[in-house]
Amino acid sequence: MELLEIVKSAMDTHSVLLFLSVMVYLLYVYRDKFHYWSKRGVPCQSPAQSIVRTFRLVLRMDSFTDNFYRVYKAFDGHPYVGSLELTKPILVVRDPELARIVLVKSFSSFSGRLKSPDTTLDPLSNHLFTLNGEKWRQVRHKTATAFSTAKLKNMFHSLKDCAREMDAYMERAIGDKGDVEFDAFKVMSNYTLEVIGACAMGIKCDSIHDEETEFKRLSRDFFRFDARRMIFTLLDLLHPKLPVLLKWKAVRPEVENFFREAIKEAASLKESEAAARTDFLQILIDFQKSEKASKTDAGNDTELVFTDNIIGGVIGSFFSAGYEPTAAALTFCLYELARHPQVQAKLHEGILAVKEKLGDDIEYENLKEFKYANQVIDETLRLYPASGILVRTCTEPFKLPDSDVVIEKGTKVFVSSYGLQTDPRYFPEPEKFDPERFSEENKEKILPGTYLTFGDGPRLCIAMRLALMDVKMMMVRLVSKYEIHTTPKTPKKITFDTNSFTVQPAEKVWLRFRRRASTP
Repeated sequence: MELLEIVKSAMDTHSVLLFLSVMVYLLYVYRDKFHYWSKRGVPCQSPAQSIVRTFRLVLRMDSFTDNFYRVYKAFDGHPYVGSLELTKPILVVRDPELARIVLVKSFSSFSGRLKSPDTTLDPLSNHLFTLNGEKWRQVRHKTATAFSTAKLKNMFHSLKDCAREMDAYMERAIGDKGDVEFDAFKVMSNYTLEVIGACAMGIKCDSIHDEETEFKRLSRDFFRFDARRMIFTLLDLLHPKLPVLLKWKAVRPEVENFFREAIKEAASLKESEAAARTDFLQILIDFQKSEKASKTDAGNDTELVFTDNIIGGVIGSFFSAGYEPTAAALTFCLYELARHPQVQAKLHEGILAVKEKLGDDIEYENLKEFKYANQVIDETLRLYPASGILVRTCTEPFKLPDSDVVIEKGTKVFVSSYGLQTDPRYFPEPEKFDPERFSEENKEKILPGTYLTFGDGPRLCIAMRLALMDVKMMMVRLVSKYEIHTTPKTPKKITFDTNSFTVQPAEKVWLRFRRRASTP
């Protein structure tokens, strides 16, 4: 009945009949594949449960996090669970040691992530989330240098400029009233987009003061699980070649064209600047120039690693991954601080102590002094990981430890980071917000493989340090100047957006900011 209810909610009567006919046909034709895991002795969802799970995800009835968390919860006591994406076997990992094997120890056997894109059809899908094999290794190795300590110090200056703009916005919004209420996720998204614009391309997005810029809308759409991606996913599940045959792009042409033109314009401006900025686009352009020069000198005519398409895809994904996910992390921090005044008071005291010692102006080197802020952020990201599910693809047959089960090449493996981070076996009273879990004396007790908010291993989030720097900088500034409170409109519990691949709030997160009696 559950499957029928799902379908009825999304289709008319004729479509329901057609859908059910197709399902009956699939059940008959692929009946052997539906029992793939049970024949191997692996605890698994039934064929019907797998179909329901897949369609709840594709029809955007579940967030990605909740969809796999439901599987995690249903199979307590098992290190892994078999399921299906229509007829394709997938494995859901719910054991921390096996998670580390997949993500770190046996990375060479699970180095794939998502399906490699068709570069002709979807040029902007060339980025670190989708690239695999040698191309991924080459791009990852180079781009990782863009987030060195020296580069982050340079980006910090841009971040401070954006933070000052945010200060001005807050003061205007509060005015003589002394306080203001707003949707924290919306306002923090405006701020993080301005930061990403400055750090990625050295441009000003005007997003802090402008309600809905084109940059904001299209950056948001780059990774949204909208109707276009829903159809793309369905086509890919039915047959991997269908999107190519039907010329169905994952990225909307409008988004692709916008980023192409924006990057082209930004690159053109850089050519005319007297001194090159140290933003991400400039670093990628320098990589491309260096690569072209070395190939010319060596008489090598092989394809560049940093093609225009690679640069476009990497910049586009950097915008999307650094925009709303960072805003969500910042919003969740503020939400939990508002709900836990005693934690907020302790954080404020710690901020005052650091500023009394080092002065009001925060520099990159000073961020490490805000130790309790680290605890608040870490605990927030335990409850709301940047990605609640980590995906890897098996690249060679792999025998699971202490079993006869062999994972075949091409099988997707999903690690439920949200499940592990909210499991009472690893984090007692998991729903309780308690930054003391990450104190100096307690964080060493955290079992490896149970805290995976940015992933782990060679595919660990490349921009993690920038995101954490951004969140900490703004949280410290806001808490030092304002008391943060809940309002009658503040949600009692955060629900996750079903249109996003990452963990984001599904509803507005209303908070009240009151100017402190004396601000440092």
